[in-house]
Amino acid sequence: MNTIMSEANKPRFQYPIETLLAPLPVRRQGEPEDIANACAFLASEASSYITGQTLGVNGGRVVSWIAKGDGRNHPLRHQLMHRYDAIYRPIH
Repeated sequence: MNTIMSEANKPRFQYPIETLLAPLPVRRQGEPEDIANACAFLASEASSYITGQTLGVNGGRVVSWIAKGDGRNHPLRHQLMHRYDAIYRPIH
């Protein structure tokens, strides 16, 4: 997400931003407006029939990493898959 905080931390990134964005279907960093647009939709009448859902405003990261496997050789795949498992794996 392209925020003041991410800009301030760019020197600390282990990989160039282009490497991090390459596996994303949208091929760009998220902007605060992307989150705001999702919030506006969820607050609008257009979303009145939506209940109990998680809206992933992530540029398709989950789709690209899990469904298509585009990130198979990405240097951060292990860390992201671990994070995905911790967040999205169903509790049995």
